[in-house]
Amino acid sequence: RMTSLWRDPLAAWLYEWVGRTTELAWFQEALTAPAWPFPVWMVTGPPGIGKTALLQGYAQLCREAGIPIVEVDARTLDAQPIAFLQALQPLLREAQNGSSGSPRAVFLLDHYEQLMSIDLWLRNTFFPQLPQSMLLLLASRDPPSRIWPGDPGWSSLIFLIRLGSLRREEASDYLEKRGIPKERKPPIMEFAHGHPLALRLTADWALQHPDQPFHPMAAPEVVQALRELFCPQIPGPAHRAALEACAVVRALTEDLLSDLLDSPEDARELFAWLQRLPFVESRPQGLVLDDAVREVLGADLCWRNPDRFVELHRRIRSAYIHRLQYGPRALAAPFPAGLYLSASNESEAPPVSPLGNCRLHVGRSLARGGCPSTGGDGGAP
Repeated sequence: RMTSLWRDPLAAWLYEWVGRTTELAWFQEALTAPAWPFPVWMVTGPPGIGKTALLQGYAQLCREAGIPIVEVDARTLDAQPIAFLQALQPLLREAQNGSSGSPRAVFLLDHYEQLMSIDLWLRNTFFPQLPQSMLLLLASRDPPSRIWPGDPGWSSLIFLIRLGSLRREEASDYLEKRGIPKERKPPIMEFAHGHPLALRLTADWALQHPDQPFHPMAAPEVVQALRELFCPQIPGPAHRAALEACAVVRALTEDLLSDLLDSPEDARELFAWLQRLPFVESRPQGLVLDDAVREVLGADLCWRNPDRFVELHRRIRSAYIHRLQYGPRALAAPFPAGLYLSASNESEAPPVSPLGNCRLHVGRSLARGGCPSTGGDGGAP
């Protein structure tokens, strides 16, 4: 038996059960265990990565096992304790007192990031009142380390599942199921990088344009839809500029960001803002965007403001030439996507670094008047 406040018609698609076999197997094992191995499961990942679809896969496994479930989309709730209780208590009572005969139940709460205003009340008051027989299954764009940085005790109760992009063979299988011919797959897969929703939208576009190869500049509606999903609210022009800078380099450091901004004094604040975004990963070499997000934001900038795109690449080129000339740190620094080093035997080419006659170029497709793929052969070796 199932009680639900929502039905998302898109979630049944996301990848038509291509991939995610490991995550489904984990949950299947938990369903057959004598007790829940963890009281809380949490699925995290960037927008469109398939969190809702995986939760619906878990819900289907519950139905097959005869375990009652309550499914709730937090976007449909008023984020106030009283309103939350009024909406949820009848559903929870029905699930616990149903006729399934199962001693256990599951509470699925999607889009948990929408409830941050009552998060403290939920963790300290509401969730502890749930029966031990009820598994709490959350999905959120942000992982526990960002939501609850000062509460390691709560985080220790969670079985965390970080969803990433589909593997290349899984993405290929999905496109095959959608009826995309083999010869049309490569540009779609290069753009989507296994991101489920990006795959879906590009496959839709390809089916609507059977005689035209996919390219993001030819499909601005796809790029815009994904950009609005990834970045629905950008605080201001300076934040947009920082995000654009992050999209055209493989990894972004604070000092490189200061070189790319019109107002370098804002670099520290903007770097901290970037670090908090759900699709940005902090790595030893700097901040790194999710591959699909980088493709989308780079294509959006090139389509929306090509002059800004060229200017940003000019600044990147100048910044890296400076690093190659004046500092050993530059040799270990991340080179920007869309730029590459090429050896030159031209006698007039001045040496710019200890590497010899090396010259820094903007990607080939930009020289032809287009925008380079931010993840293609324009990248650094």
